[in-house]
Amino acid sequence: MSITTSQIISQVIQPNGSINVHERHTDHTGKTYDIQYNAPQGSNITAIINARAVIIENKLKENDLYRAIFIEPWDYTLVHATNADLAPFVRTLYKESIQDQTAIIGMRLIEWVTNRRFTETQIRNAFGLTLSRWNTLKAKIQVLIDDFNAIQGAKGE
Repeated sequence: MSITTSQIISQVIQPNGSINVHERHTDHTGKTYDIQYNAPQGSNITAIINARAVIIENKLKENDLYRAIFIEPWDYTLVHATNADLAPFVRTLYKESIQDQTAIIGMRLIEWVTNRRFTETQIRNAFGLTLSRWNTLKAKIQVLIDDFNAIQGAKGE
């Protein structure tokens, strides 16, 4: 979805046989990502550019998902990822989160349900929870949010 074209802008063979390469990747929004490097003699430049396109696309998706959780408002429109990517990403991030990250992720989950980006069923399915276990988790998240907001409100007192 993200990287639509990858091309070699230039290849200059050096006296030692290595190749100075300038490649350009373009995403679906028209933004370009230029990479310049020196490849050893005999390198498969096509394989390198194709592998790098996958790496760039994955990084764009990961950054987009991270923005949706920690930086942008709840109704942020994903650019390089989809809601289908977001749910499992949030689940993994929540399981591995520490300290205030857990509260922020929980707050975002509740916002998404409240504002109908996701239904409770979608969240439950992403987390693999029964209704009972979801209700328990939701109550824990609400306590985390309340504690987090209290701590944030006490800053500077």
